[in-house]
Amino acid sequence: MSEKIIQLNEEVIKGQIKDLVRGSVEETLNELLEAEAQKLMKAARYERSEARQGYRSGHYDRNLTTTSGDVTLHISFLPQRFLCCPLLKSEACCQDAQGYSRPRE
Repeated sequence: MSEKIIQLNEEVIKGQIKDLVRGSVEETLNELLEAEAQKLMKAARYERSEARQGYRSGHYDRNLTTTSGDVTLHISFLPQRFLCCPLLKSEACCQDAQGYSRPRE
């Protein structure tokens, strides 16, 4: 009775798990970026409200390499004043910032 009853292809299983993890990481990171943009703008995408702090100007894609493979992040274009302060930790930066943030070329 030492015969193998079930034979598994470990490489296929590892590949499927890797794809599952990569997809989960991509979805989670994109949802976090979306939540952060909503918090900064004080409004959801396409939402009209008096509390809204500005408008998004589309998004750009950025690739992130993980051990499970490449992940595509969708990063919103936000007014520069929202991106300036956390990076430089300066209130003066927020007061002087005008325009929109674009990805560096």
